[in-house]
Amino acid sequence: MLAEIEAANFPAGLQATITSWEFDHNDRAQIFDYYNNPKSVRNSRDVMGVYRAEHEDLLNVSRDMLVKAANGLKSYYMSVENGVIYTTRKRGLYWNEPQHRDFARWINSFDAR
Repeated sequence: MLAEIEAANFPAGLQATITSWEFDHNDRAQIFDYYNNPKSVRNSRDVMGVYRAEHEDLLNVSRDMLVKAANGLKSYYMSVENGVIYTTRKRGLYWNEPQHRDFARWINSFDAR
């Protein structure tokens, strides 16, 4: 927000430092967790946004829906021998699999909003 404000609207005599970060690899979620510890105000929905950003085909699926779909995948894999089960904050890793992204988009098609 501060980066976009016109200089004339910024309070006189004050300064601000604006730091921007860009990542070009798949460590985004780990870095997010490093700075936004689970005990912080960030929640699973916030973390899911980091995972969603890595998959263009999920950008139209809400973070809430992705959390629900990932929870469903976790429940399914709990009933399968050798199922992949991720902790709550890492369930966005399911989206690395194309068939899981297909599932999320399919589930999203039922959202009436």
